[in-house]
Amino acid sequence: MPSIRRWNSWCPALLPVLLILCRSIYANAELEPEIASIANIAGQVKIEAYVMSLCPDAMLCESKLSKALNQVGRLVKFKTKYIATVTESGGIECMHGEKECAGNMQQLCLEHYVPDKLLSFIMCQNSVPKSVGSKIQADYCMIQEKLDDNTRATITACYSGKEGADLLRTSAEATAAKGIKKSCAEATAAKGIKKSW
Repeated sequence: MPSIRRWNSWCPALLPVLLILCRSIYANAELEPEIASIANIAGQVKIEAYVMSLCPDAMLCESKLSKALNQVGRLVKFKTKYIATVTESGGIECMHGEKECAGNMQQLCLEHYVPDKLLSFIMCQNSVPKSVGSKIQADYCMIQEKLDDNTRATITACYSGKEGADLLRTSAEATAAKGIKKSCAEATAAKGIKKSW
């Protein structure tokens, strides 16, 4: 596991007003008080997780966020952005290979059609990391989320085709524009309040 010092070095200075709290992830700190404190000051919080579907550090971050959102989820709008490389020809390369690209697209497509199910779907996938990106696992996790046949078919068509690739390309470009190269999360609320883990 990376040291706390190394983890801190991964966190980008997104804006001058950004307060870096990356220490929370590896220091076993609870995120609920941090998220709740932002919400108490500024209302609903938007949390964007910059992740890779097969990255162990991303899975740890998602696990922490899942526990926190179980307590304060009503205060939070959760979204994901993906770390990947868009090639000069418009292709997409993922750090952990093609399975990771597939997992990224599965998560993006699910978020696109049923955003309220995103984090629990991701946690289902993360329960068997070696299967992330497989159609069998995606089907299983969608069934666990009680999605109907038509919704599952729509999401499958999305991640199997151009729509999913376009979603991943757009997401990767947005992440790259912020200079983010390692997994972390950012919370944003009104009044310019930002925190990063």
